[in-house]
Amino acid sequence: MSPSAEHNAAPAVDLPLHEELLQDGEEVILAIKPSGWFVLLVSWPVVVVAALVAAGVYVAVELFRASLPQQTVLLVCLVVAFLRVAVACFQWLGHLYLLTNLRVLRLRGVFRSDVFDCPLKRIRQTVLSATFLERLLGLGSLFFTTAESDAPAAAWNCLSHPEEVRQTVEQAIRRAR
Repeated sequence: MSPSAEHNAAPAVDLPLHEELLQDGEEVILAIKPSGWFVLLVSWPVVVVAALVAAGVYVAVELFRASLPQQTVLLVCLVVAFLRVAVACFQWLGHLYLLTNLRVLRLRGVFRSDVFDCPLKRIRQTVLSATFLERLLGLGSLFFTTAESDAPAAAWNCLSHPEEVRQTVEQAIRRAR
């Protein structure tokens, strides 16, 4: 990875908590978290629905003089949107993507950990993909397929500088073979 890619790929990640996951002779090549945009990208549907409900109630009360508990509905919508963003923040905190000289790992979860790992020698293909919103923000997701299946085995979602990350992963796969 080039020095500029190391600088841009992701914020520094503190690894002491995850060192027990490493095997003998395994070295971390890349340790990244999803982009900070992850929080808004996973929250936006709930936030938009809450805003639409709040706007609908406001219009119904102000224009049509409907007898609805406007302040209560607006408060509930605000709380729902806030809670979804707070949950997304915890989800983001619990995500970590590791590339070592032997395998790729995806760690997620704050209270209950979910660890996916796959030896680099088993990865047949990496596929870079981006939703419309990810493309607008310069983000992408990296999917890994193994020799056993055409379906993606795992993904690193919402990556900053996804092409640089993919190149780093591809280089590690070539070296592992």
